[in-house]
Amino acid sequence: MDVEFRAVVHYHWLLQTPAKEIHESMQRAYGTQCPSPAFVYKWLKEFDKGREDLTDLQRSGRPPKSDKIGVVAEYLAEFPFASARAIATAIGVDKNTVIKILTDDLHLVKKFASWVPRILTAEMKCARVECSVELRNALLGLSPGQLKLAITCDESWFFLNYSQESAWLPEGARLTKPKRLISDQKVMFFTAFSIAGPVLLEMLPSRTTFDSDFMCGTILPRLQRSALNLPGVRRTSKIRLHFDNAKPHVSKKTTMKMEELRLGRLPHPAYSPDISPNDFFLYGYMKSRLVGRTHPDSSALFASIKEIFFDIQKSTWERVFMEWIDRLNRVIDCGGEYI
Repeated sequence: MDVEFRAVVHYHWLLQTPAKEIHESMQRAYGTQCPSPAFVYKWLKEFDKGREDLTDLQRSGRPPKSDKIGVVAEYLAEFPFASARAIATAIGVDKNTVIKILTDDLHLVKKFASWVPRILTAEMKCARVECSVELRNALLGLSPGQLKLAITCDESWFFLNYSQESAWLPEGARLTKPKRLISDQKVMFFTAFSIAGPVLLEMLPSRTTFDSDFMCGTILPRLQRSALNLPGVRRTSKIRLHFDNAKPHVSKKTTMKMEELRLGRLPHPAYSPDISPNDFFLYGYMKSRLVGRTHPDSSALFASIKEIFFDIQKSTWERVFMEWIDRLNRVIDCGGEYI
């Protein structure tokens, strides 16, 4: 923009327009972007001295930025986690110049590490791909009626209270969010749903452990009854359950109970919450809806979660299942990496 301003001043200099009138004219044209009167006076003097070049003159003793691009790239190749300040100190260049080289010339973006469940080995990635292919093919091979009984299940802790995370406040005011404590009251909920919508919502009773006994004595029988009571489902229809690999889900006792109840199992790769619909959609959605709510006890919390769970539209469940397939494809395409 400076070159444009200089060209305007040069034009008026050729017309011998007074400096004050030049500045007033530029104010009308550029508004708040207009340069100061000192800028106009400075460049009128430059043109009086015979200056013709409108661009900045090369400064002596200061190497051009292009000379440092290769140096920054080499340093970054050796120390990929170095900060812009550290690079600037190491190679003797201003930090802002380093940032411009990183963003404008090397086209890099600073990214922060994201949490992953586990550092995957090559064997784990291969297993994730193989199991994802198996799960994807199993889901795609089901008819619409069968897909209604492909039920994905999981459990998660929910707190009685969820603080507000944002608010419109006067300037200078602060909104605080307390850190979670071990003593904060929380309750575990089991959820199960299919492409047709909710199937089962269970709250873990007080002083009860979510283990194989609870799975076999409570969850699996109730899951079977709820699934067979879905509209349009026959008593002889096959139910396919999808769990992650938590111990209560895959124990020998649970497996035997599923065989007794004639419940099928869909495969799931180990260490893969990124392709578990309860994890990548449901729990985040429900907890976001609980923000700002305070519950006096677990019964009140159950009522809120039940309201949220059963209020989700059928189109949303269908979209979640389509995203499930898409996520499986992405895991397969990226060789088992987390997505």
